[in-house]
Amino acid sequence: MYLDKIILYILILLALYISFTYIYYYIMTRNIGTPFKDNLHKYPKLKKIYDKSVEIRSAIFYKGTYIFYIIIFIILFILYYNNKTINITFNIY
Repeated sequence: MYLDKIILYILILLALYISFTYIYYYIMTRNIGTPFKDNLHKYPKLKKIYDKSVEIRSAIFYKGTYIFYIIIFIILFILYYNNKTINITFNIY
């Protein structure tokens, strides 16, 4: 019983950590250029390769994020409906 609560708290903290890290990274880097990206307009063929790479890597990242959230949901669902009570309370003594 006690181990279930520890696992639940770890999963919740991990989900929050990844969510906030992603949001922070996205906000802080959306307007930052790079020397490579800034000079891509000089080489149209290289720009096409870059755009394709960005598309593939973005799809992989978002699929991984969605899969992670689905796994977390499934684990919480199993814990909840496996006749285990989940009390998410943070008691500060």
